Amino acid sequence: MVFINDDEPILPSKKPNVPEGPLSKKIKEKISGLIKDQRFCVLSLKGENTAYGSLVSFTYADDLSEFVIPLQKGSRKYNLLVKEKEVCLVMDNRDTSPPSPNHIEGVNLLGTAHLLSDDKRRAGMKNQLIKRHPQLKSFVSSPTCSFFTITPKTFYHIVRFQEIYQWTPES
Repeated sequence: MVFINDDEPILPSKKPNVPEGPLSKKIKEKISGLIKDQRFCVLSLKGENTAYGSLVSFTYADDLSEFVIPLQKGSRKYNLLVKEKEVCLVMDNRDTSPPSPNHIEGVNLLGTAHLLSDDKRRAGMKNQLIKRHPQLKSFVSSPTCSFFTITPKTFYHIVRFQEIYQWTPES
């Protein structure tokens, strides 16, 4: 078991080229279960002089290999993300969890963002976003809407505020 700041356990730390074990698969399943019920997340990235966070909608591949967020071209989020590729998406179940704070779970996804420029992929992502967020149809269909893909490097699943489980997808 690895601890951060002497009190936050990180389990397990996946080594490269080692097949996923039962615990790693269980962590992935817990992450998938939490994410499927969420429609929005906080996009966190390095701003011009400070950290920056913003609420965004998202969609994702079932295997958690790719996430997509729509952004307005020219917006602050867009301009920062064009410059800073390393991001963190923060998702949690506060809106669906029981009243006790001890049942709140969260996921921090650390990854790399890329502006999606392929028209065929853009069309597919637009349809996927509309299916997940029908209320955003006019926004994601607008010529001023852009799509960023986020390729996850590491996921952290946080339980009871201090139990932190790490899952790293296969490369």
